[in-house]
Order: sequence, then C-alpha cells, then structure tokens
Amino acid sequence: MSELIAPPYAPPAASPYSPGLLTGDWIFLSGQGGFDPDTGELVSDDVAGLTGQVFRNVEVLLRAAGMRVEVTVVARRPGRAASAVTPAGS
Repeated sequence: MSELIAPPYAPPAASPYSPGLLTGDWIFLSGQGGFDPDTGELVSDDVAGLTGQVFRNVEVLLRAAGMRVEVTVVARRPGRAASAVTPAGS
C-alpha cells in the first residue's frame, strides 16, 4: 500500500504530481526547489540560500511521512548514478 505525502504546509508541486510517496519503509520524493512554503516564491537569489531551503523542504516531507532527517538520503538525477548525501551533524 502506498500513501501520497503532500502536507498543506509544504511548497506545492510545480506540476501535477505528489511531492512524496510512502511505500512500506521507503519514501520517494520529487525534486524540490528553494521555494518558501508560505509564499511560493524563491527564498534567495544565491545558491547557498536556495540549497538551505531545499533541505528544509525535504525535511518537511520526511517528517510528514514519519521519517527522520538524521538518516542517509540517496539522491538520484535522471541519467546519473545515485549519490549518498549525509546531512550535517549526523
């Protein structure tokens, strides 16, 4: 059984798809941007500010699915190999 993850306090998806899908012990997240969930606007014009917001948006989706940020996240880009990203402080 799968569950869509789209909490009302997360930035809306840019296209007609769910920001997240929980399937068993796995969560699959769509690509996130540096958008403020309240305004829908980009939070910054620099890479550091946008990247920070992306990780805050990912955290919101993980927590909505009952997951923790303190785990290793695997990021995939279409046509590229997966890369492991470990959040700071873990």
